Amino acid sequence: ASGGWMTKGCIYGLVGQTGVGKSSAAAQIGAAFSLGAGFFGLQPIRPLKVVLTQGENSERIVAKEMTGVFGNIPDLSGDMPPQPDVSATQLADIVAYVRALQAAAGIR
Repeated sequence: ASGGWMTKGCIYGLVGQTGVGKSSAAAQIGAAFSLGAGFFGLQPIRPLKVVLTQGENSERIVAKEMTGVFGNIPDLSGDMPPQPDVSATQLADIVAYVRALQAAAGIR
């Protein structure tokens, strides 16, 4: 990434006092990078796969943070461009997988 201070394949952590916004910043960075968007001058070369673990805050607080984070993401609804390398069977499998994740998370 920018300036060579972040390296591919490494794990990073945010450190700071309680209440300074580490969890919110991590969620915002993860959301931006997963869309291939930049964040504070760091620009991924493509959308990244992001795993964010949260063990400090309650589910209610995490849900509130995520609502704020995802409320600021540009509208990505609408038709996705055709993907010629994805078969109808693969698409059906992807949709089933996403629906299973939604159901497990209580999303209808």
